[in-house]
Amino acid sequence: MKYFKKLVGERIYLSPRNSSDVEKFTEWFNDFETTDYIGRSDAIMTLDEERKYLESEQNPNARYFVIVTLEKDEMIGTISLEKIRGTHRTAELGIFIGNKEYRSKGYGTEAIKLILPKLFIERHDMSKEEYFANAIIDTFDWKKLNVVYISPKQRKH
Repeated sequence: MKYFKKLVGERIYLSPRNSSDVEKFTEWFNDFETTDYIGRSDAIMTLDEERKYLESEQNPNARYFVIVTLEKDEMIGTISLEKIRGTHRTAELGIFIGNKEYRSKGYGTEAIKLILPKLFIERHDMSKEEYFANAIIDTFDWKKLNVVYISPKQRKH
């Protein structure tokens, strides 16, 4: 599969999603262990459904990427910023590491460090102290990224 180095870190890079990744995404979304940790364990996804979903993801208020290792050029997960609202300085962050060998090893943290500054903070002229992420998974240790996390229930707008 062909990936493009849009944002490059120490061990990974973020590449726009590729239509040829549909089989890997379908495999991950049908693995109970993978979907359980992102709160979608009840979901069943067919290859056709996943293909349609990926084709429909053209949204000007969202950015979707795959996480790829620099060493092996292997896709290990996905990350996205969705519902980007520049005037409110908010976005929803979605991330998962589908490849179990790479979980709990800092790859997700590295991906977040790549995507937030380049595609959200700098784009909306924000300082680190002003921004926050409304994450799909709220168990992440936001303090190690110097991010103030505000849950949807705490939000006022």
